[in-house]
Amino acid sequence: WEGTLAGCAAAFITCLAVLLLTGAYTPAKSLLLALLTAPVSAGVELCTKNGNDTYTVPAANCLVLALLSLL
Repeated sequence: WEGTLAGCAAAFITCLAVLLLTGAYTPAKSLLLALLTAPVSAGVELCTKNGNDTYTVPAANCLVLALLSLL
């Protein structure tokens, strides 16, 4: 589970950086979006088999961010 935790941390840092650099959201909303997206990314990666996480993780991230951006 250490790899999943590391993946979650990496996803959080990357997502937060991208959201902050684009300036599309306030820093607070960027932080919230990253906090909610990162665990989904790690969970999808953990559950996906046969190397398909290359497709499922970005798709899940896009879906989560699209839904959460409506908040």
